[in-house]
Amino acid sequence: MRLKVENGYFKYNKSEYLLKDINFGLNNSDVLSVLGPNGVGKTTLIKCIIGLLNWSKGESFLEDKKISSMKSRELWKEISYIPQKRHFIFSYSGLEMVLLGLATELSAFEKPREEDRNRAVETMKKIGICHLKDKDCNNMSGGELQMIMIARSLVKKPKVIILDEPESGLDFKNQLVIMDLIKNLAREEGVIVIINTHYPEHALSISNKCILLNYNGEHKIGNTEDILNPSNIRDAFAVNVSIEKIEISGKGYTSIIPTSIAGDRY
Repeated sequence: MRLKVENGYFKYNKSEYLLKDINFGLNNSDVLSVLGPNGVGKTTLIKCIIGLLNWSKGESFLEDKKISSMKSRELWKEISYIPQKRHFIFSYSGLEMVLLGLATELSAFEKPREEDRNRAVETMKKIGICHLKDKDCNNMSGGELQMIMIARSLVKKPKVIILDEPESGLDFKNQLVIMDLIKNLAREEGVIVIINTHYPEHALSISNKCILLNYNGEHKIGNTEDILNPSNIRDAFAVNVSIEKIEISGKGYTSIIPTSIAGDRY
């Protein structure tokens, strides 16, 4: 599978371009982290990549097909998207919500089969949330609902997964669960992952590629370790940082420590 963007530009109406000249290609097992300060267009970028917003100029491609020309059912069979905000009018249990992830595999009036239910339960077991299968989604915490939505995205075994701030509302343990899950999906199953995150350390931990958005449509893209250096982080976030390598029980970790505010942007 290959996902690419060529010459992507986006603006709202007659405003200045929010995104300019976005170009990248992702292959099986690539993980792309999207970072940048608030208001630079991270969620907008994700929506443009998968066709929820139309590029003002440029195109996104899945394999050699323009995403803008693909039928919805064809596109969403290959891609799962987990947005930041979710609102439900109807009451669904956790299991029913996960089963909705198989909608592209069922006909309009076909009910989920026993094997579909088993597949959904196994997916919930995989990320440790079987205890939520009978709970009403409208009564779940933000973190519980986030885990349910991730299970819903995984149940159809997509080729591409897009996660918009998946760590939002999760405690330390479940943040680690999601980070490990993303690494395993990419490494073991060849899934392409795009993650919008506010955590540079998470980006360094799980992604091999990174796009760092800045104001005025500027951006940097490349290998994560090359992009997330003190100079680029200072330019994007107006924060001075120290990047430290540490070793615990024989395993290496990278810590990004903010030390002071840089400049007078704020």
